[in-house]
Amino acid sequence: MTACSMPLPASPADVPLHSERLGCWNHTEQELVLLAGWSMDSRIWRSLLPRLRQIAHITLIELPGMGRSAPGSYDLPGLLTAIEQQAPPRAIYIGWSLGGMLALALADAAPQRVQALITLATNPCFVAREEWPCAMPERDFDGFYEQVTTWGANALPRFDLLQASGGPSQRQTSRCCRQMRDTDVCHASLVEGLRLLRHLDVRSCLADLSQPAIHILGAADRLVPVTVAQQVRDLAPTQQVLIVAAGNHMLPVTGQESLLEALRTLCPRPPRAPPVQRDKNLVAQSFSAAAANYDSVAEFQRQVGEELLQRIPRAQASGAMRVLDIGCGTGYFRPALTRAFPRAQYTGLDLAEGMVVHSASQPGASSAHWLVGDAEDLPLDSASVDFIFSNLALQWCERPALLCSEMMRVLVPGGTCVFSSLGPATLCELRQAWAAVDADEHVNRFTPVAELKTALHAAGFARVQLETRTLKLQYQELRELLQELKTLGAHNVNKARPGGLTGRRRLQGLLNAYEALRVDGQLPATYEVVYVVVNKACG
Repeated sequence: MTACSMPLPASPADVPLHSERLGCWNHTEQELVLLAGWSMDSRIWRSLLPRLRQIAHITLIELPGMGRSAPGSYDLPGLLTAIEQQAPPRAIYIGWSLGGMLALALADAAPQRVQALITLATNPCFVAREEWPCAMPERDFDGFYEQVTTWGANALPRFDLLQASGGPSQRQTSRCCRQMRDTDVCHASLVEGLRLLRHLDVRSCLADLSQPAIHILGAADRLVPVTVAQQVRDLAPTQQVLIVAAGNHMLPVTGQESLLEALRTLCPRPPRAPPVQRDKNLVAQSFSAAAANYDSVAEFQRQVGEELLQRIPRAQASGAMRVLDIGCGTGYFRPALTRAFPRAQYTGLDLAEGMVVHSASQPGASSAHWLVGDAEDLPLDSASVDFIFSNLALQWCERPALLCSEMMRVLVPGGTCVFSSLGPATLCELRQAWAAVDADEHVNRFTPVAELKTALHAAGFARVQLETRTLKLQYQELRELLQELKTLGAHNVNKARPGGLTGRRRLQGLLNAYEALRVDGQLPATYEVVYVVVNKACG
């Protein structure tokens, strides 16, 4: 085999691997690290992520020269160190193909960091040896190595066909492979990765493994023969080996149910679903229905938003290239943000599809990007946004830790987030008046300010600036306030809200109780407004 003489610029210890952390949607401390295989990046896991995020917090790590990781050395000790630098202190590792071999090596080198592991389509010795025939023949591997050395990424279509062979839809799965890989994948890193794969042998790591482990293989895998299953059982009789009957080498796609079942087996405690006060589907429907008339009664929202615009750091505006408006509503602040960030691409995102459709139809909106999405599950890549603006939208989120984690994730290093929200004292008079009528939940409750501040710090934001202001609006009649809330789409969306229409007697009781709060001829309505400016550290 001809040696590859391509030098690489630095070791992984000098060039950190790209990592992406996604918070769990439920209450848990369980951490999960996902490692992809040769030539692929974290997109291999994308279709699994919604289900994995119900079980654990996820860290995706990309190997040198793959995806968004810079090129670097595939020297094993340095590579393991680089993985450790991006991973949580202790986690369950899921490794696919070469990623599984690296997870086994890490479990041996740093057992305190690996709680348990799952390997997918992983052969502990990928290239056949005299004493290990259940692997790729040495001659076949060397021939492919020569092709990659000569042609680089142009040699990958053949590899993709091998990965996809034997699955339920070879052509579709092969196309899926191409979509999960950059077209300009680093040539030198492909060669270095193959060199590591050629010589890496983690059979001793497998045999000595003390952590719980489950190894999943595909019966139709053309790269890792299913006969390796018995060899793994012989080496590690206490570990589980599962075979996916219709699985090929692309087990992150074709073996998902087996993977999820294995993960549930290894997790010590199932995550607890958080208590949810509001129905987000109802929130989206309510604001969608309000889109056409929202601006006619949104004077208070505009007032708060104008104040929020004044808090944008001037230095930030000059260099930002990508601005995200979370809870963009009708797109009212798009022109102001476009003026404040003249070089930036504006993206408006809202939970309510009706709001997004309305915004995108406004004059001048065709140059903007528009997305329907949840602030607690942003449909954006990590480090893809320079500046986040959000005016009176984030109060509809009930999981501040997840919300702050998502905003932190999508911001670039050095990025800034400026947002306003509502505190729990909002509409306290309306809540007090309803309490005189019955014990039902009639008024939306929002996250305490101290809890929001804790979540911002826990997410890793630097320089958290938080200010709370109490604003009192005045009305001649209570019906004016109730109609305004309805037109805004901000009426009661609590899951514990009373069903059916409010009866005449209860409504009259509400009017009487609120009337007792009249001051100087006016009925007050308190809003606790929270203004926040936070930064993501540069390094």
